[in-house]
Amino acid sequence: MTLQFTSVTPEAIGAAVEALSRGGVAILPADTVYDFFGRADVPESVDRVYAIKKRDRGKPFMLYTNREQVDKWAELTAVARRLIDAVWPQPLGLVLNKTSSVPGWFTGGSSTLAVVTASNSIVAPVTERVLGPLFATTVNYSGEATVRSGDEAMAFARYVDVFVADDAQVLYNRPSTIVDCTVSPPAIIRVGTIPAAVISEIVPEVAFDPSRLR
Repeated sequence: MTLQFTSVTPEAIGAAVEALSRGGVAILPADTVYDFFGRADVPESVDRVYAIKKRDRGKPFMLYTNREQVDKWAELTAVARRLIDAVWPQPLGLVLNKTSSVPGWFTGGSSTLAVVTASNSIVAPVTERVLGPLFATTVNYSGEATVRSGDEAMAFARYVDVFVADDAQVLYNRPSTIVDCTVSPPAIIRVGTIPAAVISEIVPEVAFDPSRLR
């Protein structure tokens, strides 16, 4: 049975933390869209979301984290630290080399992963309180439009353990910008909420790589 909440409350946060801590799956409003959330170190959680979305296993999920925990999951470069200090918790994803705390099967054997954070009043505390790496991916079937409202997300509620609908938490109308910090020079591979010009001000050497745009 799915626990459903129509707004962010302490009860909703607690239910999401409990479900995710035991390896369940939740739908929560992130800063830009509604996302599926699960534990990146629990194979059943990861497999479940791939099945729900009908997503190719060659397309990895992002990790949600924060300033305090990011170095548990990713090896921070000097460029990444500059971007985190200047931009987080705004929607900026960073591609980094993973640490051994993230299982290799989660990234399909790749040494890299993408990390992002959130500032809204449910994802931020859930990320802080769940003791383990949290992955997230947009609520939709693979190849279809992403879900930006609770009414749309409701169609997926039956698949998960906890569903929280609160459109006030979706703060931006564009996806996160993504910068690959594992290459030299670092490269912008998706332009979203954070304009490329802002990234260039922080990291003047950054390149724009249209061949890798997501």
